Amino acid sequence: MPDEIVRLRNAFRRRGKRIPALVIFLGFLLLAVVYRLYFWI
Repeated sequence: MPDEIVRLRNAFRRRGKRIPALVIFLGFLLLAVVYRLYFWI
C-alpha cells in the first residue's frame, strides 16, 4: 500500500500537480481511519 502511494505522488509530481496527489494521500488516510473504526466496532 505505501509503495503505491509513493508511486502516485511521484507520478503527480512529474506532471506538476501537487493538489491531486495531496487529495489522494488524504483519501487513503481517511480510508485507513474508516477501516480502523469498522474493526473497532
